[in-house]
Amino acid sequence: MNILEAYKALFGIKQSDEYKVLVSKNQGLKFVREGKYTLMEQNPHKSSVYADLARQGHNVAWLFEDNKYKAVVIDGVIAEASNPMIRDLAVALALLSQARSNTDVYTSLKKLGLQI
Repeated sequence: MNILEAYKALFGIKQSDEYKVLVSKNQGLKFVREGKYTLMEQNPHKSSVYADLARQGHNVAWLFEDNKYKAVVIDGVIAEASNPMIRDLAVALALLSQARSNTDVYTSLKKLGLQI
């Protein structure tokens, strides 16, 4: 799976003949599947920093391989599951891109357990 191409198709950034966007029956979430890989949008109704980002309008998706979490994609930045520092950096970049104040950034980063 070309993660970025599937991501663009998932969020309607770019039309794709290769990746068909489907909708889950249970939660109504959009996803793209290719072989053992699934890229699914973040559920904005959850209580997590990722759901917060989705509610704020960021494009957040999760990559699974054989139903095991492999990476998160936030606004086009891919962060592998094996590297939590990069994952947190992707979250921080998304937050900084839209922050209205230092307090907004501080509050969101605190949820991640990060300090600035």
